[in-house]
Amino acid sequence: MLKSNFPLTLPTRFDTNTVNAAKGVLILFVILGHASNFWTPEPFLTFSIKYFHVACFLLFPFIYDIRKFDVAFIKNAFARYYIPFAVFLIGYSVLYYIYAAPDLQNWGRAIGESLIFGNKPMLDASSGLRALWFMPVLISIVVINALLIGRFKMPLWALLVIGFCLHISVGAIPEPLKYYFPLGFVNAAYLVFIGFSIRYLCMAKSMEYLQKNSHVFLLMFMAGIFFSHYFDTLIKFPVIFLPDYTDIKSIIIHDTIIISAFMFLMTSPLFKTSNFLKWCGKNSLTLYLTHLLFLAISMTIAIKYFDVSNVDFLSAFIVLSIFIFALGGGAICVIILNKLPKLKDTIMPPSWDEWIIIKGFKTKDKS
Repeated sequence: MLKSNFPLTLPTRFDTNTVNAAKGVLILFVILGHASNFWTPEPFLTFSIKYFHVACFLLFPFIYDIRKFDVAFIKNAFARYYIPFAVFLIGYSVLYYIYAAPDLQNWGRAIGESLIFGNKPMLDASSGLRALWFMPVLISIVVINALLIGRFKMPLWALLVIGFCLHISVGAIPEPLKYYFPLGFVNAAYLVFIGFSIRYLCMAKSMEYLQKNSHVFLLMFMAGIFFSHYFDTLIKFPVIFLPDYTDIKSIIIHDTIIISAFMFLMTSPLFKTSNFLKWCGKNSLTLYLTHLLFLAISMTIAIKYFDVSNVDFLSAFIVLSIFIFALGGGAICVIILNKLPKLKDTIMPPSWDEWIIIKGFKTKDKS
């Protein structure tokens, strides 16, 4: 049987049902947030979702333990995250070329740059789906987290110091330069401090204590949303204009929203009894990548035939319909892929060794 150095090890203080349920809630928020892009301008209620939904999703690697950071880890991280990103990017890019017929040379260059840098403008030019930015940033976070904890074995206080320095500085990088950090590094670096803060909080306090005070996290989250609206901070992760040391007020408010939302989802008993949420969370990565096709189809039709500037009952119904169509289409793809394990493991391999076995480069050890 193959011994993989990936995935990461979930500490015993967290049970799988809690993690999957939290991911399930977040993937529903992500799809709803994408559907609400129909509105221009967008109402505050759905815009507020974008303060935290994807950022929280990217924080899960920080609660995992690192066995060992080595070549095997890098290969497995590449297989688990980069291969699906590349497959879906190329697939969506081909569909985009058939539909929109962009200039061939610019389109091909955009695909190449997207595979390296993975930022929104390049992804938009290659595939029309800038939401694919999530995968490169996830790769960077997994590698940064594993490098600092598994390789250098740095104490948590040192990780917090490094994370804080990155947190208040990356937003000051000039905008054109931000696009040319590989694999969404700027957005990943911005989240390091928040991720290690959550790790510290989870290690410093018992789960019983945190669960008993889950309502405190909810109140902190609601206060953060209120003050963000009151002070008009309007931070939406991951916009390219991330706050920096010149806007400490926005950083504090934004960090409060993200940390409290994540901790509430991880400590509240409201979610982990739902089999639907746990299923969505277990298949969240596949849902994310596949719902984008149905989102693009329904959004294109909706924008063509309906007024995007009105926030009324009809437009709310359209947004809800886009959400249901995208979620349903993604769910059907998940079911189909789960019934075709060889295909799924080819485009979304669990590890490097499993992938090269499927591709015929290696024979499986039957011992």
